[in-house]
Amino acid sequence: MKSDNTISLMMVLHLIPRINLKIAALSASLLKPHGISPGQRSLMEDLDQQQDQTIGTLAKARPVAKQYVQKLMSDLHGKGFVEYRDNPKDGRSKIVELSSAGEKMLQTWRTDEIDSARSFAELINTNDAESCLRFLDQLNLGLDQELAVLSEGEKDDQAR
Repeated sequence: MKSDNTISLMMVLHLIPRINLKIAALSASLLKPHGISPGQRSLMEDLDQQQDQTIGTLAKARPVAKQYVQKLMSDLHGKGFVEYRDNPKDGRSKIVELSSAGEKMLQTWRTDEIDSARSFAELINTNDAESCLRFLDQLNLGLDQELAVLSEGEKDDQAR
C-alpha cells in the first residue's frame, strides 16, 4: 500500500514561496549593478530559449498584463539588450530578440549566479539536489495537470 504523502507535499508547497522570495532577493542583488530587474532577466531567458517571440506571446506566459511586458521590453531595448524586427505573420506586432549585447549580458549574469551559488552549493548533497530536480519536475507536471482540470471546469461553468 502506498503511503499518503499529502501532508509532506503541502509542507513543500508552503515552503516554495518563501524560498522563491529568497531567490528573487539574491537575483535582484546580482542584477542591480546592471540596472536590470529579475522580471527583465526572466524575459531575456525566454528570448534566449525560444525564437520568434512577440510581446503578446511573452505576456501570455506570465501572470502580468501585456502593457507591463511592453514596459520591461522598452527598457531593455533602450539599454541595447533586445532588438525588434518585423513579424512576417502579423504586421501589427514585432518579433523581439536578444541583441549581441543582451546575449553577452545574459552570459555574465549566468556566471555571476554560478559564482554566487558556489558559496552555498557545498551545503547540499549532489544526490539530494538531483532528487529535488526530479521532484520539482514531477510537481510542475502535476500542477500543470491540476490547472488544466480547473481551467476546463471554469470553461464549463462559463458555458452554462
